[in-house]
Amino acid sequence: EQAAQLVMGNMQDCLASARHQPKASLDVLGKAIATPGTFTAAGLEVLRNNGATQAWREAFDEVLGRLHKGS
Repeated sequence: EQAAQLVMGNMQDCLASARHQPKASLDVLGKAIATPGTFTAAGLEVLRNNGATQAWREAFDEVLGRLHKGS
């Protein structure tokens, strides 16, 4: 429960930061949030090492493909 609350709070903070910087790219926002030594950077490293970025990419491609089929 604590881990879930921590992740959700972190996501809310990231979204708030993105909303306050609408012209910033996702890459720039990500690098600003996941600076070396932070919990976010450590978590991202674990996710990357376990193939999560590829899984997200595949999920986005799937959803985008379905959206294009529906239009």
